[in-house]
Amino acid sequence: MLFNIFTFNFFVIDLVKVPQILNIVFARSGAGVSVFSQLLELLCYTAAVAYSINKNYHFSAWGESLFLSLQTFIIIFLVLYYYKRFIALTVVSSFYGFCCYHVYNGSVWENVLDSVQMMTIVIMFIARATQAVDNYIHKSTGQLSAVTYILLFLGSLARIFTSVKETGDNMIIAQYMMSTLMNLFICLQIQLYWGNKRSLKTE
Repeated sequence: MLFNIFTFNFFVIDLVKVPQILNIVFARSGAGVSVFSQLLELLCYTAAVAYSINKNYHFSAWGESLFLSLQTFIIIFLVLYYYKRFIALTVVSSFYGFCCYHVYNGSVWENVLDSVQMMTIVIMFIARATQAVDNYIHKSTGQLSAVTYILLFLGSLARIFTSVKETGDNMIIAQYMMSTLMNLFICLQIQLYWGNKRSLKTE
């Protein structure tokens, strides 16, 4: 049973943000996608990978965070590119590359990683809440992908069970529980505001 959940979850996570990426590319716009929210998500996913590697957890415990961090970075890149914010794009790309180099080669102290991991629950909540508030203000979800958020909801729900089995780490389990609830909320917003148009121009 747990193996089936893991297999399903790993497949879902592999592709989870691809629909969002395609939405942005086909529309040639990131309208409705909060860059601030995506940056916070990127921080959480990157911290989760570094934390898990430091704890010597199996790849199955943090692999999805690695895939999500890569896909989230692509989303940020595309949104800034279509908004023609090239300076911001250069700064974000350079800074993230610098951070990854130091985080993944063991330059960051273990207590720092532990502290950041503890904060990811709050950071991820703020990230999702920022997107939810933006949706509410504009009464539209713009280019947000319904498929992506449904998969995020299902994936985080499945990860609660696999995290209990594979790590038993309460911080990681709590993070996935919070993500499940917030992803569900945004799914409901997408349903509520379905069909509402949003400006494709930079806001």
